Amino acid sequence: MDKIILGIFLFLIIFIIYIFYDNAHPKKEVLKIKKKMPESIDKLRILQISDLHNQKFGENQERLLNLIDDNYDLIFITGDLIDRRYTNITEAMNLVNNLKCENIFYIKGNHEKGAKDYPILEKELLNSGIKVLDNKNFSFRDINICGVDDPAEYITLSKKKDINEYKVLEENIKTLLEQSDSKFNILLSHRPEYFDLYVKYNIDLVFSGHSHGGQVRIFGKGLYSASQGFFGKYDGGVYKKGNTTMVNSRGLGNNFPFAKRIFNTPQIIEIILENEKSSL
Repeated sequence: MDKIILGIFLFLIIFIIYIFYDNAHPKKEVLKIKKKMPESIDKLRILQISDLHNQKFGENQERLLNLIDDNYDLIFITGDLIDRRYTNITEAMNLVNNLKCENIFYIKGNHEKGAKDYPILEKELLNSGIKVLDNKNFSFRDINICGVDDPAEYITLSKKKDINEYKVLEENIKTLLEQSDSKFNILLSHRPEYFDLYVKYNIDLVFSGHSHGGQVRIFGKGLYSASQGFFGKYDGGVYKKGNTTMVNSRGLGNNFPFAKRIFNTPQIIEIILENEKSSL
């Protein structure tokens, strides 16, 4: 019996050490996606960063920055750089200020929407040359990049207004697409659970976050995803329907400082986006 208790104790110690180590050492996943794009574009290298939530990966984010190259065409930051309850703008900017790319795009997640200090973050982002797409379009090499704010509105840090988030998001997306004259649209939207809405509007490529990969992953499936519940459908990965492809990042951080990811290593994603014509 004593050996069994000792074995269990040692297992728990090793498991806890593994969890803390895994949470502190992010990884980069590389994905290749082919889409029919304007003829002027053969290939794009895109980096997606999502859901940092103030997480610190070494001094000045060095463990995270060591994964990031200097020659991306585009970098997309898809919300929740900060946490609305424990806002730490310094850690967010330690990452952003060390990204070397001329075209860095950022959208608000639900945590920025609920953070009283968000105006400070936005000012620092703009001063650093980041393109803040708060329900705006940006033209890039015959491609239209749309960015929508998270539809949530907060009364307090923990209480949201009772609004139809789907309708708000749909109105914003519809307006942006009406303003676009490009045949290829990339959408940055924090929420993966509205994938069918993105499909409805025939958006070519979507980048989202929010789900945290389910926080705890069991047999490659997220246990509980924000806004989706247990075993959510969109818990990290690439999803395709019709002409629409969505890349959902599992993200980097956690909603609370004491929370940990389990079997869910913090993640950034490098996307090699190739024009289908280039393979012919």
